[in-house]
Amino acid sequence: MKKIKINYYIIAACILLLLQTSCKKNEEAPEIPPKIIDHTSFQDFYVAVIEGTPGYQAALSIEAIPVIFQDTRLATEQVRLDNVGGFIHAYSLVYYIAASTGNEDLKVIPIPDSLFQIKYSAISHDEKIVISFNEYLDLIQNNGLFYTIWERWFSITKDTEAPLPDFTSSGKNGNLKVAICSDTPPFSYMGNDGIYRGFSIDLFLSYAAYIEKRIQYTDVDHKNLLSSIENKNADIAITNLPLSPNPNTKIFYSNPFYDDGQGILVQLIVES
Repeated sequence: MKKIKINYYIIAACILLLLQTSCKKNEEAPEIPPKIIDHTSFQDFYVAVIEGTPGYQAALSIEAIPVIFQDTRLATEQVRLDNVGGFIHAYSLVYYIAASTGNEDLKVIPIPDSLFQIKYSAISHDEKIVISFNEYLDLIQNNGLFYTIWERWFSITKDTEAPLPDFTSSGKNGNLKVAICSDTPPFSYMGNDGIYRGFSIDLFLSYAAYIEKRIQYTDVDHKNLLSSIENKNADIAITNLPLSPNPNTKIFYSNPFYDDGQGILVQLIVES
């Protein structure tokens, strides 16, 4: 009996030592960089990332400590509360957030493309859909429609509140099930009027009109985007993830049509 008690005491002492070591480590590693100059300022500091996005790998590329959140609103809020040093996501998205009315207290620190760059493609479980989408991309890149849509969402003077383009489809060929993430402006989001908007939305609306199908949206979060295609709950989606995590499931990728970097959304510090 005495031997068993001694073992328990040793275990308890080890647990106490681990807790003390953990607390000391947290005290030595503050969450917020004392001064943000560029992406190197975040080494060994906490940054928010969205589950299922390349932001996690981007955080590791600058030697930051990623903290996972489920949506951009919560991640942005953590930046304002000083719970994290910044929020890493696609540069186009964090730039859009910082440039939006009411977010004058935020700015974006770019992560160099040499460290991390992503490409956007359409994905589908049906190779015929991807072939058709590639043909459509070639068409609208040649006739200028692609760049008209691009200007609407990515130019300095965005016109995001303008009426949606008139991409009317007869729907005679049935429905096109489209998976989207509704919290990723300027690619896809739900406006105050309850209507989906964004670059991806305009692109899919025009493509659906081209193949004469009606769009049926499926709203998913980032971590379930690929599975919605793998499980055939949707026909097509736009993603910046380079590879399917399941090698036994065939996912077909379109030609890349947009290059994007990663950026860090931070609070704008006004020095007095």
